Amino acid sequence: MLVRMRHTRPGECREPAPDQLGSLRAIVEHYLRCYGEREWVAFHRSQRPIQKALEVVASFKDDNGKTYSHQSLVPRDAKQIAGRRIRRLELRDVTRFDEIFERVEAAIGSIRGVGELTVYDVAARIGASLGLMPDRVYLQSGARVGARIVLGRPIRERSLPADAFPTELQRLAAWQIEDVLCIYKDELARIPENDPSDQSRRLRATGRAWQLVEDEFADRPNCEGCDPRGRSDEGKRRLSRSMRPSSAAHAVPSPTSAWTRLSRCARRRS
Repeated sequence: MLVRMRHTRPGECREPAPDQLGSLRAIVEHYLRCYGEREWVAFHRSQRPIQKALEVVASFKDDNGKTYSHQSLVPRDAKQIAGRRIRRLELRDVTRFDEIFERVEAAIGSIRGVGELTVYDVAARIGASLGLMPDRVYLQSGARVGARIVLGRPIRERSLPADAFPTELQRLAAWQIEDVLCIYKDELARIPENDPSDQSRRLRATGRAWQLVEDEFADRPNCEGCDPRGRSDEGKRRLSRSMRPSSAAHAVPSPTSAWTRLSRCARRRS
């Protein structure tokens, strides 16, 4: 199981058995039980006034004074530049999250080393401070992979309305749907379809998730030569064939580990 158990409520969660997350409803219930109100939301919601809130967001540190894991690989100089621009944001007239997001993206989106995930994270933390959380599901990095698995199609949109997703997910706020799509992307890929064989369902799901990872990076010019198994350009060109479901699928890294490796490679080449 690849469910990340960090930042869950102490004593309430144990790592579930693989068959306990075999449906979207089970995943949502596990998320609500184990994550619920995320610590970062409560932390940034408590920051007042707005200038203090921006100072805290600009530090990229959580309530324990540690750098958020999403920004741990962002270059230090990029975070310093972004931090200065975040502190200068003018947000007194905003009334919706999309306005916050647009201003954050305009301020820091062009900084080398700052990707779409950091843009969203900064906007969401500011939104929590202002009481303006997303009313749409913003899709970046792992959340986009999860959305492609759930919706069964390529995702080109930057955000989608909550009602674009299955009913089970609509129990959640838009930002929580994004959270689930990212945290549980591997589990979403393993949700059974119609095949009665658990093994063939798992192998088919793994192959589908791998195809989504490959598609996501296929058109990125700065990722030429990246391969999730650390091989050459030729290895990447053979990715589609080698990642097809097979009896040896258990020997292939998970889609999440491949996504992480490809993302790092793309950043190095940008």
